[in-house]
Amino acid sequence: MTYRDLTANVFDNKITYVKKNSGKMKKVALISITLLLFAIPYIVSAKEKTPWYTLSLGARGGYIMPLGENSNTLNSGINVSIFLNFNPKLINNFILQPEFFYSGFRLKTNIDVLSSFYALGLNASYNIPILKWFEGNATVGGGYYYNRVVEDNVEIGSASNPYIKGILGFDFNITSHFTLNASASYINYLASDEPTPAFAIIAAGNYRFGKSPEERGYDRSIEINKITINPLFSALYKYYRETPSGTIKISNISKQEVKNIKMSVHVKDYMDYPTPSKVVDLLGPGETVDIDLHMLFNMKVLSVTEDTPFTANVSVNYLVAEWDYTKEESVTFKLYNRNAMTWSDDKKLASFITPKDTPGKVFARSVIQQYQNEKINVLNQNLQSAIEIFDALGTYGLAYVSDPKTPFTKFSESKDAIDYIQYPRETLRFRTGDCDDMVALYCSLLENIGISTALVTYQVISL
Repeated sequence: MTYRDLTANVFDNKITYVKKNSGKMKKVALISITLLLFAIPYIVSAKEKTPWYTLSLGARGGYIMPLGENSNTLNSGINVSIFLNFNPKLINNFILQPEFFYSGFRLKTNIDVLSSFYALGLNASYNIPILKWFEGNATVGGGYYYNRVVEDNVEIGSASNPYIKGILGFDFNITSHFTLNASASYINYLASDEPTPAFAIIAAGNYRFGKSPEERGYDRSIEINKITINPLFSALYKYYRETPSGTIKISNISKQEVKNIKMSVHVKDYMDYPTPSKVVDLLGPGETVDIDLHMLFNMKVLSVTEDTPFTANVSVNYLVAEWDYTKEESVTFKLYNRNAMTWSDDKKLASFITPKDTPGKVFARSVIQQYQNEKINVLNQNLQSAIEIFDALGTYGLAYVSDPKTPFTKFSESKDAIDYIQYPRETLRFRTGDCDDMVALYCSLLENIGISTALVTYQVISL
């Protein structure tokens, strides 16, 4: 029976509206509920994919207009719905959407007659991220409806049949949890005699449950494959300002570009702030990159008197689809004591030359003051000062003592062997040291009075 026939019968007070296929609606409702119940385990166990949430609850409301010949019979009405968004996390941006909605139309020839459609169905939606706060989406779906026609609250007919629908819209992400939507929808209430197609303009609100990636600081787009921090030496803390202390290997395991990757390293108490490393502007899908790590220590590292394992916090900050994420991992490394050094590079001894240290400064200035009136004019003044300090060290009682555990002749041949070097203040205090200790002290004293020094190492061959 068509709405034109229904209108004629209303005027004749002869309503013969027939119930059709009412059992099918119950079957579709049962199937939709069963699908949702089977989906619940996936809510807990599914892997991380976009969008980040697993479940959201929303409501739609809008203005619905009949199309075709029914526009001559029915007035425009309202369309409201309640829906769930379930993310099965099988395909990025793919959402399943169980929905219950209502549409109501009144007859143009008799506004006391209301035709109400109650529908239950399942939609499939695909989101298209455009900006961090803006997404497009396309939705198709179907299900079963129950149509009830009343006049003055008295039922005069009913029917049930399938329906199909399609939606095109835009999401505005107000926050990571709350979204507003504007969309246009086509609905066709199918029937064997005459379907009822309609067009609706809809606004919706949607709340996403759970913690967002920003709240969790978690994302699966990148994988930290390996972090390596080399054994470090307290005395060389200035050296590490420019020289990498280790490396980090990062892979993009997603199908999206990862941008603006920033690394930083922090060691609690021994760094004033995290030390940044080189920024990687773009890492494409499937790409891997190795990045040098830098570490800027404060002077507290010079208080480390024993070889000690330390823990460094490595932080990786990056952008995916304009969302900001941070991953952190901890790595253990060995920090050698303040007197440790290897001879892989002779320049490292410069870390033990301390011309501004007070004990050395007092010693050097006292010697120069003592001989200031005994200068020989024909002799280079810097050479005279160097001779004076050298003699003063002998008078002071400084004695050469070879270190039995770390002799220079042995350790200078092994580039990775750990040598023990005294600071000038320690050599002055102990009044003993081996060749590298004496060199560090003598260079510090000369540098303090303005005499530039250079270090040359050579192998002594005994005949």
